[in-house]
Amino acid sequence: LAYAATRLIRKTCNVRIEGELPSEAQPTVYCIWHENLAPLFVAFPRLSKQVWMNHPAWYMLPIHVMLRHYGVKDLCLGSTGNGGKQALADVVARIRSGQSTTLAVDGPAGPYHDLKAGAWLMGYEGGAPIVPLSFQCSRAIRLPGWDKKVIPLPFSDITIRVSEPLVAREEAKEADHLWIAERLSA
Repeated sequence: LAYAATRLIRKTCNVRIEGELPSEAQPTVYCIWHENLAPLFVAFPRLSKQVWMNHPAWYMLPIHVMLRHYGVKDLCLGSTGNGGKQALADVVARIRSGQSTTLAVDGPAGPYHDLKAGAWLMGYEGGAPIVPLSFQCSRAIRLPGWDKKVIPLPFSDITIRVSEPLVAREEAKEADHLWIAERLSA
């Protein structure tokens, strides 16, 4: 149902991309705030053939199926305390072999807008640029919950702001984290 709803909403929305997406041939670590998962699924054109890290719990199976419908090629199942280190290593290996990924950097359980290290680690260890994405929806609702999830409404104007790529540097890790957080909230 969620997949069908996002496809239906997409057909009615006007999507504008500000900034330049990297070449599809360039493995990239795209990152978003968890609140923007629905706008990502509605409007972002680059989900197919990606690798995603996702929580392995049984109740996430519908989400795993939905991700496959969006074209996500590979799922590496794991999260903090649930095989997360191995899943991260698997994603990094796939980035090195040419796949891109997208992740919600404050998820899966928050706190709200609290940047975790995953995107930086994937970019640094995978040798791929990190590209923060922010979303603006002219018509949307916010759901209650820790992430205040944004749900675009039909006939919305959705703007995706694509930041310039960041090459992660060990000596600038703290500055890189601040830079990512600032771009995500732009």
